[in-house]
Formats: sequence, C-alpha cells, structure tokens
Amino acid sequence: MKPATLLITSLLVSGLAAAQTTPDTERTATDQQVTETGAPLTSLTVTLPARVKQVQFTLPAISGVTSMQIGAQSYAPTALADQLIWTVPTPERTLTLTLNAPVTAEDLGVAVQYDTGLTEILAGTAAFQTTAAGQGASAASAPTALRDGVIQYPSTGPVPRGRSSTNVTTISRLDEPFTLLVNGQPVPDRLIGRRVDNTGTGFTTREYIAVPLQPGDNTITTVTPEGQDTVTVTVASVAASARVLSSTLLADGFTPLTLAVDITDAQGRPTVVPTIAVTDTSGLTLTTPDGDPAQAGHQVRVVNGQATLSFAPTSTPGPVRLTLDVNNHPVTLALNVTATERRNVVVLVSGTLSGIGQGTPVASGEARGTVEAPILGGQLTAVADSSGAHTDTPAEVRFPTLGDNSRDTRPLQADGAIAARFDHPDVTATYARNAATDPVFGAPALGDALNVTTKGRTQVHAYAAPYAGSIIEAPVVINGTRLAQLPERLDPARVQLTLRVTREGITTDTVLTRGRDYVIDAQGLITFTRPLFPTPDLDTTQVLIARGPAAVRVISPQAQLAVTHTTTSGEVTATAAAGVHADLTTQPADLTYGVRYTAADTTGPRTLNVDARAAFNASGLRGELTAEAASPQGRVNVAATHETPGFTGYAATGTPGSAVTVTARAPITDTFGVQVSARAQTSASSFGVRAAAGLTYAPSRSSEFTAGLFTGAGDLSGTGVTATARWSAGPWTTTLGAQQQLGSANGQYSAQVTRKVPLPERLPPGTEFAVGTKVTGTLTDGDFSVRARAVLEGRAGPFAASLEYGLPTVSDQNGELRGSVAATLPVTERVNVGGTFTLTPDTRTLTGDVRYTSPNMVASTGLDLSHNDQTGPSASARFSVSYAGERVRTPWGVTADGLSTFTRTGAGHRYALGATYRGEQWNAAAYLRLRAGQYAADKTGTDLTAETNVTYNPGRGDVRLGLAAQMKSTDPGNATVQGVVAGRYWFTQDLALGAAYRGLYTQAGLSASAYALEGSWRFATPAMLTLGYNVGGFTPITAEPTRPGAYVRLDFLVDDTGRTP
Repeated sequence: MKPATLLITSLLVSGLAAAQTTPDTERTATDQQVTETGAPLTSLTVTLPARVKQVQFTLPAISGVTSMQIGAQSYAPTALADQLIWTVPTPERTLTLTLNAPVTAEDLGVAVQYDTGLTEILAGTAAFQTTAAGQGASAASAPTALRDGVIQYPSTGPVPRGRSSTNVTTISRLDEPFTLLVNGQPVPDRLIGRRVDNTGTGFTTREYIAVPLQPGDNTITTVTPEGQDTVTVTVASVAASARVLSSTLLADGFTPLTLAVDITDAQGRPTVVPTIAVTDTSGLTLTTPDGDPAQAGHQVRVVNGQATLSFAPTSTPGPVRLTLDVNNHPVTLALNVTATERRNVVVLVSGTLSGIGQGTPVASGEARGTVEAPILGGQLTAVADSSGAHTDTPAEVRFPTLGDNSRDTRPLQADGAIAARFDHPDVTATYARNAATDPVFGAPALGDALNVTTKGRTQVHAYAAPYAGSIIEAPVVINGTRLAQLPERLDPARVQLTLRVTREGITTDTVLTRGRDYVIDAQGLITFTRPLFPTPDLDTTQVLIARGPAAVRVISPQAQLAVTHTTTSGEVTATAAAGVHADLTTQPADLTYGVRYTAADTTGPRTLNVDARAAFNASGLRGELTAEAASPQGRVNVAATHETPGFTGYAATGTPGSAVTVTARAPITDTFGVQVSARAQTSASSFGVRAAAGLTYAPSRSSEFTAGLFTGAGDLSGTGVTATARWSAGPWTTTLGAQQQLGSANGQYSAQVTRKVPLPERLPPGTEFAVGTKVTGTLTDGDFSVRARAVLEGRAGPFAASLEYGLPTVSDQNGELRGSVAATLPVTERVNVGGTFTLTPDTRTLTGDVRYTSPNMVASTGLDLSHNDQTGPSASARFSVSYAGERVRTPWGVTADGLSTFTRTGAGHRYALGATYRGEQWNAAAYLRLRAGQYAADKTGTDLTAETNVTYNPGRGDVRLGLAAQMKSTDPGNATVQGVVAGRYWFTQDLALGAAYRGLYTQAGLSASAYALEGSWRFATPAMLTLGYNVGGFTPITAEPTRPGAYVRLDFLVDDTGRTP
C-alpha cells in the first residue's frame, strides 16, 4: 500500500475511534512516582495519570506544613479532622510540590478525580473528598454531578447528540457480586476501563467505557445483593426529520429571511448529519451557499445537528412550504412570511468644482444613497453609488466598522451605479445584476437588467439588458489549492464565479457565493474555503468559470417580452409561454420568437415531466423536447433536438441536425419486464439509427438482471448484445455490464464489487465503511484495454473519506491514486478545527483550519500544503481576526488579516490591519496594508499603504488630523507621506469658517503644500454650500482637495431612518 493510501486509511480509522464517547482509558495508576528531593524545605515530584480533573494532596495535621507551592502558585490547606487537604484543579501531568516544613514522601497522600467523575487513591489511604471543604476554591471546575445510587453516571435522559454509546460509572460494596445489564443483556467486563477497589471505604468503583446502546430508550440496570438500581437513557436514531428552532420571516422587501432548523430522527430526538439538501422553497430564493457544489442538489452544512438557511428578501407575505431532504427522508416545514413595511432613506450627494481661475476647472463628486420605503401599495428598495453599486468594497481600501473588515454588503447589486427593486402583490420590478428572467428560451441575459414580472396565473415577463453584450466569460485555472488568479480583463469587484461539475456525463452549474465560498482581493487573487481540483476523481471534472462585465462597458442591449399562463388540472401543473427576444445591437433589431410548454406531476404514483420549446426567426428554427412519464405500468423517456442549418437566432448552438431518443420500460410480471429504446440522428452529411430491446429480471429490490439485442445503421451501425447484472447479498454489492458487437472486435465491459465493512454497534448511527473495486474494459478493433480501481468510502463521526486507487493495468502502468478525507471537529463551544487531505495523480493537498467565535470576536487561521508534479511544492498560511469592543459605551474595533504563499517561483505576502473608534467627541479610523513578493505590483518588491484619520468635535467646531503614506514597488526609493490638519468653527447654526493645511513629502526630496480657507453656509436643513480657496497645491495620494485656486462644493444629506409596523 502506498504511504498516502495508508495515511487516508489511518485517518478514517482514527475517525472511528473519535466517534466513541471517550478516548483511551487504559489504567495508568501504577506509573505515579513520589520522591523526596530536599530539606529543610521539602520538594516532592508527583507524576499523575492521564485525564485527571482534580488532585487532592493530604498530610497529617501534625506535620506542621502550612503552605504548598506548585510552580508560581501557592495553595493553603483545608483542615478536616486530623488531616490537611490541598485541592488543585486541572493539574499538569507532572507536579513539583514545595512544602514549608520537612515531610517524607510516605506522609503524602494523593487522591485524584478523573474527568468522568471517577475517584482513585494513588498514594496513602485518604479518599478524594467531594464535600465543599474538600473542593475548596475549585468548585467552578467541578465535573458533572454524579447521581445518588449504585449507578453514578449517567442519569436518566438523552445521551449527548450524535452518540450511540455511553460511559457508565458505578459504585458497589467491595467484593460483593455485581452485574451490569443494558436492556436486560449483561455488559462484559472487557468494557471496564478503570476499576478502583478502595479498602479504606469498602467500596468498588467501576467505569465502563463506550457501552453500546440501541436507538430509542435503553434501560441500564445494576444487580447487587442489596437490590437493583436503574436509569433509562435515550439514543437518537439516524437523521430523518427537522424542526424549526427560530426564524426571521418578514415581507418588507429588504430584510433577508433566515431560518434555523434542528435535525432530529423520526421520533423527534436531536441527532446529527453532515448536510441536508433543499429540494423546494415555494418561490423563495435560497441564498445559503451550497455546502458541497460537487454533490447533486443544494447542500446545506449542518453543525452540531443544526443548520441555518437564508433567503433573499421578499415583499410577498403568506404561507410557504419548505421541503428538505434529510438523509434521504423528505421533510416539509410549514412557514409563514409576515407582512411588514420598512422605511429607511439615506442620501448623500457631494459635488466640487475646483481650480477656478487656474485654467479649466475640474468637476468631481460622489453620490450614495439607500431608499427603502412603502410606495404605491408595495415596497421600494434602491441603492445608488457613483463608484458602482456592485457587491463589495475590498477590505484593503476601506476602514473597518466595529472590527468588521470583511465586506460592505448591499441588499441589491449592480455593475453600474444604481440597483433597485419594487415588490408589489401584483408585480415585481428589479434593476440589478443578472435580474433578467427567461421563461421561454431558458437563457436570460447577463449583466445589469431591468426585469418586470406580474403575478398571478397569467404573467407578463419583460426585461431590458443594456450591457448584455459586454459580459465576459473566462475559465479560471484551479490547481488543487485554495488559491486562484482571476484573468486580468475581469473586474474583481464585479465578477461572479460558477463551478461546473461533470460527473458521469451529467453537468451541473453552481454559482458560488462571494464572502462565503470565496473572497477576491483588489488584485484578483481568489481564496476559496476549500481546495478545488480539476479532476477530483476518475468520473468527475470541475471547471471554474468567471463571468463579469468588461473593464469598460459598451452599450450592447438585448430585450425580451414574454407571457406565461399556468393551469392546474388534478395533480398536473402546466405552463404555456410565448415571447420574443430582441438583439438591439443590429440594425434592424434581430428578433427571435419562441414558445414553450412545461407540465409536471410529481405527487405519484403517476408522474409526468414535460419541457418542450422552440425558437424561430427568418434564418430557421431550433426545437427541444424532454419528457418523462412513469406509472405502475411502466416508464417512458423522450429527448429530441432539431436545429436547421444557418439558424442564427437566440439560443442557437451552431450545430444543425436532428436527434431523437426514446426509451420505454414496462413490467410483465412482478419480477420480469421488458425495455426498448430507439435513437435516430441526422446532420447535413450523415444519418444514423439504432434500436434495442431486452428483458429485465428483478427477483428482489436488491437485484436486477438484463439482457438484450441492438442493431443499427449509418453512423450508429452495428449489431450486438448487451447484458447487465446487479445484486446485493449481505454486505456485498455487485454490478456487471457488457456490450459486444457481433461480427466485429468491438465491445465495452465493466464490473464493480463493494463490501460494507461490519462495524461495532457502539459507533454513532450513520457510520459507514465500504471497500470495493471497479474494472472497465474496452475492445477496439481487436485491441483490448482494461482499467481497474480500488475503492474505499466511509463516514465516521466527524470524518468523511473517499478514495480510489487505479490499479496497475495496461493504461495505468504505475497506478494512480485519488481521494480525500475531510473532518470538522467542535473542540469547544467556540472553537472548531477542520482539515482536509486530498490526493490526485499529480497533486497532494493537506489543509488545516482553526476558527474561534465569541460575541465580540471572530478569528481564524489556517495552513495549506500542496505538491504538484508540474509546479512543485507550495504552501500558504493565512489568518484573520475581527474584534468589536465597547469602552464606556463607546464602540471600537480592530481587524487584521494576512496571507503568505510560498512556491517554487517565489513567495507572496498580503497583510492588512485596521482599527476604528467611535466616540461622542472623538472618532478615529486607520488602516495599514502591505503586499510583497508575487503579490506586489512588480511581482518582486513591496507595496505599502497606510492612512489614519482622527476627528474631534467638542461642540461648535471640529478638528481633523490625517496622515497617509505609500511606498510603491514600481517606484522604489520614493516613499511618499501626506498629512492634513483642518478645522472648522460654526459661528451660528448655519455659518462656519474653516482652514486647512495639506502637505506632501517624498523620499526623493519633493515637498509641496496647500493652504486652504473656506466658508460654509447651510442654506437648507439637508444642504450646505462651501466656497474656498487653495494657496499652492499638488497631486494627492488620497482624495484630499489640493488643486490650487478657488473651489465651490455642494453637500446634500438626507437621513430619515425608521420602521413602520
């Protein structure tokens, strides 16, 4: 076995061990040492066993010892009868005791209490005292309370979530008969992890480790001559349901909808599962990131048995049904979105005309605004920003707010300056990025678009996308690490990433969520939350696609108008749609007309799914049909496409021709059935047809056998036989397949055998482990090739593993290994540790993460190690800390994040630090950012930028101090520092006079200054006019107004924030 294979296997086995209730509990009581080392002070060294929660030292009261010192800590004794007792909580394994009187090692008594509550005497005869006197100051660290009775632990009630075993601690009289029963069955003595026979007290204490339990109620009983003692503990079964813990469901058009669910078994007992899938949201837009884009469906990660789901804001109140897939069990949650209104208007407009009298004046300004208000019976939400209403402001170009250096998020996003949404019970209108919807062609335009949709059975859909032709799509190279570089032609602030996964010929696209699945810095460096591989296994490929507007957008509009009508007849819901799409970049406009019909009935036992669409214009047409119908009498599938030569309309593929595939299957008896299929395809220069028929035999749910014939002509010519077999017997599952042409040496063959490994009952529900092999063979013109793979799959506690090893065959001379092990371990309530180990034939990647969360701080750190056969080894280390504090009710925050990467071609470093302070009179904000090595502008040097601003507002005046610095790798030896001192005094409520000094100093010796004097007039409550003059001037490194000459500035601010129920 290769070392990497051994590592993955050992990690999985360690997960099996971690899933049990306690770690190793071999008795180590005999390894304690007590040695005398000096006088007149006495120094004694004590070595304790593992897992000691507290230790008590005892000495006779006549010893004269009044103080014990361990390291730098001093302990005072507690007197009890004729003994002195020292209690030390959470001790180290080896302790050096310094006593202030001479004693011998034989005088010292040592008793311990383990983390399970079990006590033991290691030296002397004094038992561990559990009274208040014995506990002393260590009461805060006392273990879980023990119950009265022979069974001291556990008490009646549920076991910890996710456990299927428990420890049992008992106490009975010394040397008397004793039996422990679970559900009436004796528990073997081999499960006793620790036993203490205390002749001083006359009792025996036993600790049973990982006693297996069954789902449901379990009765634990002890039988002694005095009678029986019984407790009942409850164990959850496999995850099969969910319940709502809390929710925020407001229909105000702005607030995201959130829902916290608790995962349970079928009886409502809390349990655990790695992920759940969301299958239906009743029209709500799910925004929770896909927990595993490589898996089918939208996966939501579950942490300690609980999951949080988020949905986009809505203004439509009413009942909603949410359907989840919990461990292959459908679960429907009935929710209610409450009607409410939200009012919030904040608008800031600032415009400056500078350089008046110094040549051509220069105009500059900024505008930002957010409007949320009930209007015309609906809810309006709009955001505007002259610098762009797109997703976020990069962390390194903004001040952190209350310690949050992650992102400035907006409820609406657009590549341009404006995004808006109007929600009304009858209509929804949205102008935002990728807002277009296409119910006819199924290919909505990308980029900023205005989309209007009415509500009801008959709906009108219309969109106008002014920049649809400016959207760029480009692949992003992924290499098995968590880092990737965005192509330079795409804007990092406006790009969208999509992961395209193809597994066994089926392709799915998942849009990744910025800030959750990944982050991008201003230079286009992408950091993912997990490594991405182009080929994670032999049947799967992954491609990362980046879409976004070009750096300079060009007006290239597209528009569409469509009408849909939905009807319901019985259990069938059908929708008919018709529309027209216009490409307005041509003169005259290029129009494409389309129709579509969909029908669905998924309630069973009869199901139906139909999707038929056609697009046509003067150049030709394209049509598509997919249909599936199923009933107890059989199943039929139809798929067809047709495109005429020369068709250039919307949704054209450029591949003319026709193809039709029909498959049908029907039962003859309870075990026998028949299946037939036919395929025909044509193109301008070829034709092919094939038909197949066969019999099926399914004697049970776990086995099926098929055999058939096929024949064809043209491109699909050939006659042959096919056969498949699938059966399960006990832990074994076998699948065989063969296709052989008659009259030619061509064929394909496959075999797969897997075995579920039997596991101890004490492991948690859902623990699985399977091994097997897959073999495929191909016969082409008499040449035979074979490919074999060993397969290992499993899940144990927090671990999940998947491994494939390509055995040495004709096509894999040296074999190839692919697989992964992943785990997330909650160390404490606030600390989580996670890691992955992934292998492909050319790349090995190991990652580790630690995350700490508290009400005031979020911190994480991680290390990635990778080796690629072509690019060599690489490593990256990263961290981030965000802390929000409060001092005398004044909020302040500190943030820091960093990334260092090391590759064969060099190293790169990116670090940022930020701080804020928001007081009644003082306010301060600062940041420092550094980029070096491969992340610098010249790929070798260092870029450093920093800025600090402090304002003081004692009442009628304000003072501002600012300092900025930068050092560019493209301009070495020319560091620049810029400072500002400015102040303003209000003589009246509406009139103020201000002055400022701004200076620029460079390492090369250049210096420049600008002196400004200005007056301000607040001529209206939200508006202020400022006239000023700059003496001197220079080109600043920040946004300071330093152009020489006169300037005029107009500021407009409206802040009307409130909420109406």
